[in-house]
Amino acid sequence: MVDFSSIQYRFANRLGEHSLGGIILCGMNWGGGGHGTTEANNFDGWTEYFSSLENRYKYQEEIIKWFAAWGFPLTPDDPSIMDKALSQTNLFLNSSKHFNHKSYAEEDWIEALENLSQSVSMLKASAILFFSIGICRDALWRVKEHNVTAWNDVMGISYHNEEHVFYDSDNFRKYFSVFFTHADKMKIAAVPHPTPQRRGVFSDKSVKCADTVMTPWLQSALDQYDHVQKERSKLIV
Repeated sequence: MVDFSSIQYRFANRLGEHSLGGIILCGMNWGGGGHGTTEANNFDGWTEYFSSLENRYKYQEEIIKWFAAWGFPLTPDDPSIMDKALSQTNLFLNSSKHFNHKSYAEEDWIEALENLSQSVSMLKASAILFFSIGICRDALWRVKEHNVTAWNDVMGISYHNEEHVFYDSDNFRKYFSVFFTHADKMKIAAVPHPTPQRRGVFSDKSVKCADTVMTPWLQSALDQYDHVQKERSKLIV
């Protein structure tokens, strides 16, 4: 049995054996409160699954729509393998009404990257999906600039980046971007943050078009999750 108590406070959902080998959804910070305050009252997780209605993460509904568009409907009342695989956290663990990456010192970035690396390691995660392409790029730059060994040990070295842009054929001003970084040990992708301001840039149709890359990426991570869970079941028996 894994003791998740040391990292539970970082996650919106309650961690359990079903979390092992899963996909980590990583936002920017908890939002909502005044700048610099830390998210409280989450030491046991708000809800069993990311997709559960009790989850207080205000962008959950939009993300659920995206997963459905990519072929993975989330149904917490009758949890699918994807419902069980998802765990949601943020890179920074404070709250702020408006996120500004420039307000964090380099030491804050390094601590955040080390914390995320520890969470990934303990959960034996198969993949990380960032909800901010800018944050993902900034994180990768700092990993290289500061030689964040905790990250490199868990994720491996990123050796190639690629970005895909999907346009709405009915309105070419609407587009949705997907960023991938190919690392030695970890599947890492990033999509836009689902804030109302960003939703003005993309449309449901452009999100759906991203299924050509997101569906196989998520399926590959889910296959790895399924393998980890089956191996765990053998040990229990």
